[in-house]
Amino acid sequence: MKKILNFLAIIALSFATVQVVMADGNTPKLPQKTERLDKQIASNNGSPRTLGDLFITCYYNNECIELEFPADVDFMEVTIGNENTTIWSGVVTADMPSCDIPYLVGDYVIACTTDNGTVYSGLLSF
Repeated sequence: MKKILNFLAIIALSFATVQVVMADGNTPKLPQKTERLDKQIASNNGSPRTLGDLFITCYYNNECIELEFPADVDFMEVTIGNENTTIWSGVVTADMPSCDIPYLVGDYVIACTTDNGTVYSGLLSF
């Protein structure tokens, strides 16, 4: 009888372990929305203007962002804020293009400054 109970306990633990491993593998935190961040270039009078054909794509949700990197960029400084107030800032790299952000609700401006000084910006709606 003791052997049967030990066998059943091993089977039950095996099933529990498999379910925990499968649960961890099925819960990735993937960004859901996309936003085009336009490259900012100074015009003749010094005010910024947007060139529609130069942009990067930002994938995001309320807790995570992921950026597509231009070929010649290794890292970007990212700032998310509203009305001159920075809510979050951090650095993402070409090797690790995504990062966690604080839980956000509402509209925020995102600015990404590349390692060569190029600035991309856009509006994120959470």
